Amino acid sequence: MHVLHLTIPFEYACGISRHVWCLARIQARRHRVTVATSGGSALEILEPDGVPWVRAPIDPAEKSLFNVARAIGSLRRYVRDEEVSVIHAHHRYHAVLARAISLLGRRVVVVATCHYVDGRTRLVNYPVTRIIAVSQATRRYLRAHLDVPEDRITVIPHCLPPPLPVIDEIDARLSDTARPLVVSIGRLSPEKGFETFVRAMALLRTDPQKPRGVVVGDGPLRTYLERLAAEIQSPLIFTGSVRGAQPYLARATIVVQPSLAETASLTVLEAGAYGRAVIATNVVGLPETIRNEETGLVVPPGDYEALALAIATLLGDEELRTRLGSALQHAVKPRLDPGPMVEAVVRVYAAAGAV
Repeated sequence: MHVLHLTIPFEYACGISRHVWCLARIQARRHRVTVATSGGSALEILEPDGVPWVRAPIDPAEKSLFNVARAIGSLRRYVRDEEVSVIHAHHRYHAVLARAISLLGRRVVVVATCHYVDGRTRLVNYPVTRIIAVSQATRRYLRAHLDVPEDRITVIPHCLPPPLPVIDEIDARLSDTARPLVVSIGRLSPEKGFETFVRAMALLRTDPQKPRGVVVGDGPLRTYLERLAAEIQSPLIFTGSVRGAQPYLARATIVVQPSLAETASLTVLEAGAYGRAVIATNVVGLPETIRNEETGLVVPPGDYEALALAIATLLGDEELRTRLGSALQHAVKPRLDPGPMVEAVVRVYAAAGAV
């Protein structure tokens, strides 16, 4: 079986990229696997496991009729020449491209993973044989908002990918280890809610514990967020793109996931593996892992005053931080082994008709 993964730009701070890497590297032990993407700084992590990648104009941020035609043409040839049997799409746009390829060329099974939710349009659905939902909340979204039949959906939660083969040192500006460190990780895009984090940390600039915040990652909002942090005197630094967030999780006092929309979160799993206390928003799939005052603290999305209060609460209560971090570590332990997740995905391929 030859599996072709269609994915967004392959970046270190991107949860979808890390998920695809985890999936592809294990599938490659038994099957032929290729990753198709428009590019990205993290493609080097595919090399040690012998997973090849091909460049294709499939960045959802650069959709145009010209790029659609180019993508379908180039991928159609690849699918034919390399005898691809399964196209696994990791974005709704990729699912549409994959469906067009399957209709225009040789028979190929098309499967998609729903990694994100939005309420902007129902005009473009997932025209695929089977859809993988990464949480129960994602399944409910697919049923309620996109009218996807129940029998086409399989819920397979993310596992925690293994440590990256190459990891950067922690930012030199964080040399003062006496100050508590509040960490937020991810792509700097609107749905991740980093503006809430910037504003919350500004409210804490006079806190007696003098917390320092760090935003780990890069994205289209970076310039805006850096300017905002400077204007409101938020005690934050921005690392930009890094190869692995592990050094920051190891130093973290608190980890914040301020998302406005989130089907699931690899950052939460990573924080749990390190036993860190987490503050998350009560959106979509996050409450399935972070339960308020059990495995973390939960705040409303976009409410920077509530987030600031939750951060201050944890900073002032070491016992609570320890209890919540330990509870989350216990909760995520079953998801440290990616094997069952990969096996479940391959079963979806088989159910869709792959051989």
